[in-house]
Amino acid sequence: MQPDLPDDYYLVNFRELLSFVSRAYADLLTKEEADFASDFKSLPEAAARLYVRLLCRSKTLFRRDKLNYTEIPDLDSAIQELAATRFMLINPELGVIDALSLMTKPEISQWLQDKGVSGCSKSALAKLKRADTEQIVIDSLQSQSGFAEPVAIDRLPCAGLQILQPCREEVFCIYKLCFFGNLYQDMTDFVLRDLGLALYENYRIDLDTRAFADRDQIEKHLLYYSVLDEASQLDELTANDALRLNRLLPCTDDATLLRRIDRFRNRLARDLERAGEWQAALELFAQSRRPPARERRARILAANERESDALDLCREVVAAPIDEEEKQVVGGFAARLAKKNGSPWEHEKPYKPPYETIVLENNGESVELQARDYFDSQGQCFYTENVLFDGVFGLAFWEQIFLALPGVFFNPFQRAPADFYEPGFMRARQAAIQQQFDALSVPSALGEQVLTRFESKRGLQNPMVNWRHLDEELLQLALERIPLADWLAIFNRLFSDTRLTRNGLPDLILFPHDAAIPYQLIEVKGPGDVLQKNQQRWMSFFAENDIDHRLCHIRWADNGTA
Repeated sequence: MQPDLPDDYYLVNFRELLSFVSRAYADLLTKEEADFASDFKSLPEAAARLYVRLLCRSKTLFRRDKLNYTEIPDLDSAIQELAATRFMLINPELGVIDALSLMTKPEISQWLQDKGVSGCSKSALAKLKRADTEQIVIDSLQSQSGFAEPVAIDRLPCAGLQILQPCREEVFCIYKLCFFGNLYQDMTDFVLRDLGLALYENYRIDLDTRAFADRDQIEKHLLYYSVLDEASQLDELTANDALRLNRLLPCTDDATLLRRIDRFRNRLARDLERAGEWQAALELFAQSRRPPARERRARILAANERESDALDLCREVVAAPIDEEEKQVVGGFAARLAKKNGSPWEHEKPYKPPYETIVLENNGESVELQARDYFDSQGQCFYTENVLFDGVFGLAFWEQIFLALPGVFFNPFQRAPADFYEPGFMRARQAAIQQQFDALSVPSALGEQVLTRFESKRGLQNPMVNWRHLDEELLQLALERIPLADWLAIFNRLFSDTRLTRNGLPDLILFPHDAAIPYQLIEVKGPGDVLQKNQQRWMSFFAENDIDHRLCHIRWADNGTA
């Protein structure tokens, strides 16, 4: 059963956010921004509650007659207090669209009838869609002399209503950015924590780990989000739009912001590529340091009969890939392109794992579960996919994952450090990680540490631990049967690129009755299914490290399909 939240939970959480930012960023806030927190602190309780209630909703305009909060008995006094302290506007200037958004369709229809607008009988309006009804209002107002936005409220359908608009929202955005490190998270994270639905490690957060070291970083993040917002409002993206938006993006050496900018550039470029805007797409992809930018450039060059340039770029990628996936994907594309054009290309052939085919009666369950039941006769078989090895890795290196470094932990709601999925994650913690590898080399240390953390950290967010599916029986058995050398080799590969390697592990693990065979990893493929690229990479790794593995093809007995 979920706990009951106190009726002021949202206010307590809001104050927590303001307090943290005021302390951690006192040296970076402007006077207006600093005054926001101090002014809010001086508000009476009812006014503070109402402000947070409205500010944290998705809308920005509210009708007084639609508001009813049982924990705020005197709303009108709270409204007046907020208006007097610059936290709220009463009856602000409105555009027609904003005014109409506050009204129901019956209210808009009644207004048109009261105004005697031609053709707006009750029966005629009832047949119209809301959008058509709103257009009649707009046309009616435009037909009057002196029409201009904003419109005097007494001429709008909402005349006579009290309209409220929370103020200083742009200042609160600064607080949200400083607290969360982004503008897409919101106060929901507090609620999930308070309800116990998301529990987080108690990592260190202070001046050394805050998201922004100077004001310039804050301004550049704000500029980035403003460009994103402008892009979202475009009905159709043209080459000129994309290049203009790209020019607006800030120049920065902030690693977090660079990652976001490169993702955005890739998105713009991919849209242009799909639209056939080849040159603009090439220009944007060339400025991105994030895969699949170079792959897409190679494909665009090849599609535009520049095969030689495409192959030259592919050689650059294969010689210095950003990650395993980029090398594999680009290498495969280049091999096909070279073969098609009769060009030389040395390409490593994909590893082919040992495989077997088994025939099963299809009982309707997933192929993985049916295969698990089949192999259960040979020993203890578990359907684990990525859960087991990821989970043990997350438990074994818990302290290193949550090591407090500058710019990686900046709010209490992070399931991972900000750089966890980046290639430099291991490098930034090299000494601490190596120290843990040394500690785990001692016999029984891995099992003791993992099982201890399995109990002491249970339920806490960790990017590698799936608490729902990590079974204690499986955990104990795996720690007993899997040789330490195999664990350490797999850990090293997971560390090499946590974003790519955390997926693609085999579906099943079998602990045979024959104790001479410690364990076997089995990837299951149903009729017509093939190995994915990340699965191929893991299989190749197993072969290089003498880890017992195989591919199991399922064939159904009823139709003979392989």
